[in-house]
Amino acid sequence: MKSSKKVVNKKVSRRGLKKNLHSKIMGKKKITKKIRTFKPRTKPTNTINIKENEYTIIYNTYLKYPEFVIEPINIKTGTTLQGQVIDRSKFVDPFLPSPKVDFNKQHTWGTYLNSMFYGFSPGHNAPAGNHKTDQSTYLKTFQLTNMCPQEMVFNSGLWVVFENWSKDLARNKNLYDINIITGSSKIFDTKNIPILPEEYFYKLFEGNNLISEDMIKEYQKSKKQNIKVPKSMFKIVTCKHRELDDNTILYIILDADNKPFYFSEGSEPIVDKRGKDKMQLKLKPFSISIKTFNSKYKTNFINLIKSVYSRHKNKIKFDKISNHIACKYYFPFLIELQMKKSYWYGKMIYAKNMQELENNWEKLQELKERFRDLQYHRQFYLLRKLMLSKRIQ
Repeated sequence: MKSSKKVVNKKVSRRGLKKNLHSKIMGKKKITKKIRTFKPRTKPTNTINIKENEYTIIYNTYLKYPEFVIEPINIKTGTTLQGQVIDRSKFVDPFLPSPKVDFNKQHTWGTYLNSMFYGFSPGHNAPAGNHKTDQSTYLKTFQLTNMCPQEMVFNSGLWVVFENWSKDLARNKNLYDINIITGSSKIFDTKNIPILPEEYFYKLFEGNNLISEDMIKEYQKSKKQNIKVPKSMFKIVTCKHRELDDNTILYIILDADNKPFYFSEGSEPIVDKRGKDKMQLKLKPFSISIKTFNSKYKTNFINLIKSVYSRHKNKIKFDKISNHIACKYYFPFLIELQMKKSYWYGKMIYAKNMQELENNWEKLQELKERFRDLQYHRQFYLLRKLMLSKRIQ
């Protein structure tokens, strides 16, 4: 009689079955798991931090223009030290490459000259007027790592308003710890521009208003290069208010497309208006929300501002600056004059034919005495004249 053994039914998982099967095949060797080691991936970065005395540039070597420029400002911003003299007219073409970035990762001055054919200019991120402490500090603002390709009507018009209004906030005694963050979109248009040497432009600009056949032929035969032009630009202003707690940061995000913006008063006669008749501009229509900024500029606004106010140990609170001060710019006469000059850049750059261009140039000459300096208008006039010439079509 066979002895009966007690059978115990055990539920075995699939993994267990595989393990038992493997043990049977391989014997009862001790199996050790191999531990895979992962090296942390570091994303390649195109940005370089450039620390200057009065501002910091986060420069993009692929785009060849800054992503951000961070400037702390105060009541002394733009003033010159005693004994220092700064005269912009004495600096001929101070636009130079920065020694802190490889030369081939910056635009050249020649590239910016060629971009003028299509109405672009080297636009400051940290304005030269904010950094006149001494000659060295002033000239550094002209380094090409502080520039981006900016449409000329916009650069000489609306952008000047953004710059001046932001700087003027330092006069408000209730505001302190003011920072300005200027930047450009990483979304860009690629413009195909000529490759002509710097000497070509000096010859064109220093001559009379006649363009020689040789210059036309040289323009015709010139090779092409690409330049990345940001689609839009912004200026963030942050500060604290003496009547609010220290952890409250007031902000405004000013935003505009990198294209011509014309003031309705641009074509009006040049008159030094007073009081209520003075030219003025509400800035709220140019401001955008944090959500819009994050989406449009692919940047986390909160983290950006926290990096500026990194010394804060407590949690930062945000509030719109428009809830506490009037966000309106009243134009001093010289800035109003600048807006009218800006209008006339557009009349040179975007003239559709030679007759329209010559008519606009003739009208501008009637304002020469009041505008005084029309040097850059003449340069854009000559470039447009060269492009519209029938001999090069």
